[in-house]
Amino acid sequence: MTDFISSLKKTRKTASDILVAALSHSDGKTEKEIRDTILETVAAHDELFPRGWYDPPPGGVAVLSSSSPYRRLQFDTLREEDYWPGSDGVIGGENVSLVYISPVDRKTGMFGDIGLTLYTGSDPAIREHIRSCRDLLIQAAETARAGMKFSDLYRSSIESFQNQGGKVIGWMTTYHDPLKVNLGHTVPGSYSEPVLAETFEETKEAIRSRRIYINEVESFEIPETCAFTMEVRLTDAEKRLPNTFFHVIVSFSSGRKEILTDFDDIFRTVGMEYMI
Repeated sequence: MTDFISSLKKTRKTASDILVAALSHSDGKTEKEIRDTILETVAAHDELFPRGWYDPPPGGVAVLSSSSPYRRLQFDTLREEDYWPGSDGVIGGENVSLVYISPVDRKTGMFGDIGLTLYTGSDPAIREHIRSCRDLLIQAAETARAGMKFSDLYRSSIESFQNQGGKVIGWMTTYHDPLKVNLGHTVPGSYSEPVLAETFEETKEAIRSRRIYINEVESFEIPETCAFTMEVRLTDAEKRLPNTFFHVIVSFSSGRKEILTDFDDIFRTVGMEYMI
């Protein structure tokens, strides 16, 4: 399984590099333009499937951008067609944006999803809000340990979001999770049988159907070797500030934990040095 963890880490770094390339000189570009550039860049990587596994949205890519009051960021799920990349939303300025991709390694079936909130504007309250939401998620990921139940990780994280940062989970629905609200899910194949299949569609379905969610009742215990996502949309308790999104992957290899962020190069590319 450690070879699969190595593949996951490599794919995650590649995903970050893809966003760096696609977001270079992104100011003024539409959601669709950024999405198309991302898909072109993914297709240039022979080691990856040409589309992401989290589809819809088409191609496994989400790009959203919104100005105040940030209605476009108040989605239940990215799978709804209304929230697929369009021609109206523009990246940059005072708009707040979300970018997410879900590439999959052809050889191992390991995905390297990455997603984050972008804001290059000057409002100090929005900047601090986005930075706080990122930090709270990473702090929650840092508390994960081998043998810990997902339900315990969920409850302690929710308490930390509220008590330490005054943040709550924003608009959110996960159709495949019976409870609908969670903090992320396992990476199938990182701790059990591989998800490899003969076709991409079969690989995609294996990932979708075999996920175990970090929710308030899940008794799954974190193995010594495994990986799972932590991807939560946080907003302020009054829901006046933008809904944010950051996606990290927590990996364990023979008990050794790493939190995969790979955000800093993206922040530098778009001009968000305040996040570094």
